[in-house]
Amino acid sequence: MPAKLDETNDTLELLRLNNDQLGVLLRTLARFDPAAVYVFGSRAQGTSGPQSDLDVAFLSSQLCDVWEVYLASQELSSLLGLEVELLDLRRASTVMRKEVIRTGRCIARVRPNEVSEFEMYTLSNYARLNEERAPVLRAIADEYNSHA
Repeated sequence: MPAKLDETNDTLELLRLNNDQLGVLLRTLARFDPAAVYVFGSRAQGTSGPQSDLDVAFLSSQLCDVWEVYLASQELSSLLGLEVELLDLRRASTVMRKEVIRTGRCIARVRPNEVSEFEMYTLSNYARLNEERAPVLRAIADEYNSHA
């Protein structure tokens, strides 16, 4: 998978990964032909401990088979010696997509134009979602405040 990798020592140290583990991760995910691979969660935030799992999201051009993604996560867990959670961004909710984009770290960007378009649409959809649910959230807050 030829990719623009963000594999600086600082990034790998923050993610608690080494170059060999990064290679295993990217080779295993190559079966899904990802446009991008993100690490998110505690490892991306720099708050992970020795027992923390590895949360990985990938952006593929098409929906990936759920069972195949599960098998890949189990394979990675075995190969890396730590629990790996895989997320197919095409199947994720708008809120989850936004969280991965905003708080995660993109460690491989294979098709930058596809990734940029996905990120733009995700943030646009998230903004629209917030506009649509604003009246509901205000009503909930008003109800809560009236009982406080």
